[in-house]
Amino acid sequence: MLKDRQGQWVKENGEIWSVPLLLQSVHRLPWSFTNGQTPQGLYRMEGLIPDPTRPQDNPIPTVAEFLAYGQYPLIQLFFPTEKGQREFLPNQKGPFTGTLAQYQALWPPSWQTHAPITQSYGAGRQGRTLLRIHGSGLATNHFGGWRGPQGWLPTLGCLAARETYEDSPQHDMPRLLQQLAGDRFTGYVVVVEVPGPDTPVAIADLPLP
Repeated sequence: MLKDRQGQWVKENGEIWSVPLLLQSVHRLPWSFTNGQTPQGLYRMEGLIPDPTRPQDNPIPTVAEFLAYGQYPLIQLFFPTEKGQREFLPNQKGPFTGTLAQYQALWPPSWQTHAPITQSYGAGRQGRTLLRIHGSGLATNHFGGWRGPQGWLPTLGCLAARETYEDSPQHDMPRLLQQLAGDRFTGYVVVVEVPGPDTPVAIADLPLP
């Protein structure tokens, strides 16, 4: 789900637009491990990898890159305290340097005491880096048949978009990239688990205003 710069939900044909993403780790580790599940919380989003505006001798992904990330550019995310981002907070260069309490204060009051939203802050402080949104060129049976729902393949802790090539191919990254429009977009990503069964979340089940 996306919000525009006016804070309104992006819609398509009158319905809230969305692309499903999988947070599971192929190692089945919790968020506190380097290659564990995607931590819940707030992230800075800054453009694509590779940067399509930078000349490259060969812009086509190598076989290894295709298998790991799929055929589409990766969306670059930063943990709050991770180095390398242009600005986590508007008009403040570099990563977030505040305390945990100051990070919690960035959230609406009703969320500030919800402990899971501190995971991205804690994981970044522990040294987790290189979080991305990407697909995968691997066959859906690559991990011995273990996969997420609807053909999703888990990653090493990133947010995984569906990218399948067998049976009925399904590629969700192009839809997401089209909505973000361009290669120098910036914004924020909020990762929050919804209580309930271990199944994809339906927008109809969310308490949206």
